[in-house]
Amino acid sequence: METKSEKQNVDSRKLSINETDVQIGPVKEVPNKQNKTSYSENEFPKSYANLMKSYMNLSVDPCNDFYEYACGNYRHNGPDPFTKQKMAKIEYLLERKDLAESLKVSRDLRVAQRFYSACLRADLQSFPANDPHYLRLIQSIGGFPAVDDASWNASNFNCFNMSEQLSKYGAKGLVDMLTYEIYELGFDSIVTKSNIANTTYQLNVERMRKYLRSFKLQEVKTKEVIDGVFAFWRQATKLYNNQNEESLKKIGEVCDQHREAVANYLAMKLLYTFDAKLNANQPQGDYCAAKLQESMPILFYKLYLGDLYRIFSEKINKDTGDIIGELGKSLEITLEKADRRELDRLKRTQEEVLQIVTQGLNNFLIDHFISRTSSIEDRIYDDSYAAYDINLRHHDELGVLMHAVTFLEPPYYHPSWPVSMKFGALGGLLLRVFYLSDGKDAWEYKERVKCFEDYFNKLRILDDNERDGKEIDYFGGLRLAFSAYQNHLSHLLEDPTQQRVNEKVPGLDLLPDQLFFLGSTQLICFYSKHARSHALASLTSNEDFFKAFNCPMGSGMRPAKTCPLW
Repeated sequence: METKSEKQNVDSRKLSINETDVQIGPVKEVPNKQNKTSYSENEFPKSYANLMKSYMNLSVDPCNDFYEYACGNYRHNGPDPFTKQKMAKIEYLLERKDLAESLKVSRDLRVAQRFYSACLRADLQSFPANDPHYLRLIQSIGGFPAVDDASWNASNFNCFNMSEQLSKYGAKGLVDMLTYEIYELGFDSIVTKSNIANTTYQLNVERMRKYLRSFKLQEVKTKEVIDGVFAFWRQATKLYNNQNEESLKKIGEVCDQHREAVANYLAMKLLYTFDAKLNANQPQGDYCAAKLQESMPILFYKLYLGDLYRIFSEKINKDTGDIIGELGKSLEITLEKADRRELDRLKRTQEEVLQIVTQGLNNFLIDHFISRTSSIEDRIYDDSYAAYDINLRHHDELGVLMHAVTFLEPPYYHPSWPVSMKFGALGGLLLRVFYLSDGKDAWEYKERVKCFEDYFNKLRILDDNERDGKEIDYFGGLRLAFSAYQNHLSHLLEDPTQQRVNEKVPGLDLLPDQLFFLGSTQLICFYSKHARSHALASLTSNEDFFKAFNCPMGSGMRPAKTCPLW
C-alpha cells in the first residue's frame, strides 16, 4: 500500500517535503562542555526522527492497525528512549551554573548537584532500609513496632492518619481520604482474597524479610512480623469489593484489631517507596537523573526553558500563540454550531491555556517552590542521599499542575518540529485536556455520541479491558486539532512573506498530514494500558485520517459504519 496520500488537503506549492531544514539562528554552545541536549535546528530533527522510527512497526499496514504501526516496537526498545533523552538533558543542565545564575536559581542548582552526587554514591541496589533518616521519618508519622518495640504505643496509633502521611512522600498506604479510593495491598505482588495464600505469598515475604533483616531482627521476630501483616491482609481483602464510606469504616475496624501489624505494614510500604529496587543491569546514573527530574521538576523546567528560550524565544512564542489561536478558532466554529452558551467558557479557557503553555506555572508558585527547595540546603548537613530524598519528596502542593509545565518539551513539542507534528501532539493534547472534558456535556449531540460509543464498543481490534470510557475525548480533540492545523497551514501558504514551510522529518517518508497523525499517536505510546484504545478512538471514525493514508472501506481502521460527531 502507498504510504503517501495521493492528494494533500492544502496547496503544496510552498510546502517543503524535502530534507531541507530551515536555520533560524545560531546555536549558543557552552564553552568546554558537551551540549548533550542538541537543540540545533539541524541536529534535533534527525535524532528525534530516529527515535520515532524506532517505535514504529513498519511491517503493519497503517490502515489495518495504526497504533501497532506507530507504536508496535515501543515495548521492545528496552529502557524508554524518552527517558534516556531526559537523563542526558538533566546531566547537561546540572552543569549550567551560568544559566542558573542568570535565572536566580544558583542555590537550587547546588541542592540538585549535591542530591545527584549523594545518589551516585549511595548503595541503591541493596537499599539501606535501616538508614537513621528513614527510621526517624517513620517514627514521626506513626512508628515501626517491629523496630521500636516497647517504645511504640498502640493506643496512640491511627492507621488512617499514618496512611495519609505516607501519601505526602508518594506512597500509597491504605486509602485516599479525599476520594475514598482503597489502595491495593502488597509490595511486589498485589494481594487479593483469592491469591493471598499462593501466588503473592513468596514475593511479598521476601520483600518484607529484606527490610526487616536490615534492622538485624531475630528470625523468630521477623516471622512474627510477617505473619501479622498477612493476618491483617486476610481480613482486609474481604472488604475490597466496594469503595465507599461504609467499607472505609469496616477497614478502620480491622485496623483496630491489627494495629501493630498495620503500623509495620505501612512502615515497610514507605520503605518500599523509597527503595530504588535497582538490579545489577540498571544504570544507577540514569536512576539518579530521573530522581532529580521527579524531585525538583520546577527547577529543571525553568532551566530547560531558559536554555531553550535563548535559542528559540521568538519561535516558541510565535508557535504557542499560533497553536492556541487556531485551536480557539476551530472550537469557536464548532461551538457556534452546537451551543452559543459555550463561547464565553471557550474564551476564558483559551486565555488560561495560553498562559499555562507560554509561562508554565505562575511566577508566585515557581518562586515559592524554588525558595522552599533552596532552604533544604540549610537543613541537610551530612549530604545523605536518604535525607535529600525525604526532603525533596515532600512537595505535595504541586499536584496535577506539574503536568501542565511539561508541554513545551518532547514528546509534546519542540520548536524544530514541522507544523503538522506540533499541532498533532501539542494541539490535540491541549484540546483534550482543557476543552473537551469541560464542554462536551453541554453540546447537543447526544445521538451522535451514542452512535460513536455503540460502534466503538464493537470494534473488532480492541479487547474490552483496553477501554476506559475516555475515547470520545481523544476523537473530538484530534478532529478539532487537525482542522486548526489545516487552517494554519493554509494561512502560511497564502502569506506572501512566507518563503517555504518545512514539513519534512528526516528519514521518515511521510507527508505532512500523515506526520500529524503519527505525532499525535506516538504521544501516547507509553501512557497506559488504555493507550491503544485512545489512539484508535481518535482515528476509526476520522475522515481526515482515512484521506491522509488512503484507507479503503472495510479495512481495520475504516469499518463500513462510522459515527463522526460533527
